[in-house]
Amino acid sequence: MLAKVKIKFGGGALVILVNLVALAGLVVALILWRSEFNELKHLYQELKTVEAQTADFNKLRQLVAGTEVQRHLLNSYFVRLADLASFIERLESLATSTEINLRFTKADVGHSDEELPSAEFVFQVDGPFTNLSRFLTLLEALPLKLQLRRAELIYEPPRAKELKGEWGGEFALEAVGLPEDYVEQD
Repeated sequence: MLAKVKIKFGGGALVILVNLVALAGLVVALILWRSEFNELKHLYQELKTVEAQTADFNKLRQLVAGTEVQRHLLNSYFVRLADLASFIERLESLATSTEINLRFTKADVGHSDEELPSAEFVFQVDGPFTNLSRFLTLLEALPLKLQLRRAELIYEPPRAKELKGEWGGEFALEAVGLPEDYVEQD
């Protein structure tokens, strides 16, 4: 016959068992808490990143708003290819104010050396040298991106002694514009 063995748990063994179960519960709680803490930490970092991006965006928005006048002025330095007629009228107005004759012989839309849209104008002028000189000075002073591609001045001596000689010339002028994507519409 088998002997029956009785194990007696005294009060101390029960306390140890309860403490072990409590310790296991505490370990499980700490593991779950750490997981929650890491998730909260990750969310906090994302929130800080979004806040920083929002602050940067607001600074950029203020910068853009603060430079509106300068951007508008800068855009005015380029010829809008959609509005070439007003540029031609501007050149004709300069010719009229300097009392020279101006005739356009060519107007062509293409691209500049920088691959920007541009318009090339070839025109002839004639009149007194001082007036031609003043016209070229005013043309140079225009706040536009213009490139003089060719300039030819010709002096025609007078046909009679009492007449003055006449100056004339032919010029090729390139007016550089901006791609329409970059030009703000008024």
